[in-house]
Amino acid sequence: MANFSLTGGAAILPYFCVIRPGGQVRIEIRPPLRPPVPPAPAGSAEREAQVEDLVHRFAAVLEAEIERSPGNQRWV
Repeated sequence: MANFSLTGGAAILPYFCVIRPGGQVRIEIRPPLRPPVPPAPAGSAEREAQVEDLVHRFAAVLEAEIERSPGNQRWV
């Protein structure tokens, strides 16, 4: 996901399906995670650092969501 974002310049859009009481589902979209512009050349150490940064930022969003509603996570 991070490599695709860097290659194409597209933001990563974190979203979550929240199951509400009664079985209703609400989709919550978080702010986009934007890649650096311009990205470092593929295969470079700087590019690997950019990939790692995007992955860490996405993991932080995911962690915050799990902490916000720990019982509402469904993994497939």
